[in-house]
Amino acid sequence: MSTEPASIDSIIAEISKSHNVTIGRDDPILVLNTLNEMLLKRTAETQELQLKRFNEEIQLMISQLDNASKEKAEKIISSALTASRQTINSEMNTQIDIFNSSIRSSISDMKNEIISASSTEKAVITNMAKINLAASVITFLTVLVLCIFFR
Repeated sequence: MSTEPASIDSIIAEISKSHNVTIGRDDPILVLNTLNEMLLKRTAETQELQLKRFNEEIQLMISQLDNASKEKAEKIISSALTASRQTINSEMNTQIDIFNSSIRSSISDMKNEIISASSTEKAVITNMAKINLAASVITFLTVLVLCIFFR
């Protein structure tokens, strides 16, 4: 029924050639061929449908895995970024503390230098004051001696 005449003729020719038996177009054996073709067609349709469903399920699973992978990758990247930020902030705070300590040390050194320079200058000024006082006393005594002699 569903078998085309050309296909039936080729089947008759193949049987004749292979088995040396001649059959007609109305032979009941050809009913089995038609039945076989119908079953093969149904089986192929069923397998095609199952394959299509299987493909859809695989596509869904791949999509779910893809989404899950993206989520995990985003979590990993987010965690790494957070850790990097914390490390950067920690290092930056450490470097700021070191810098502040260095500045304080430099300021303290400069303050001590200024204080010691002032002490040195004070000593120089004190010595100059002593010399000036001695010179003034000598001048006064000289004027006093001159006043006493020239009076």
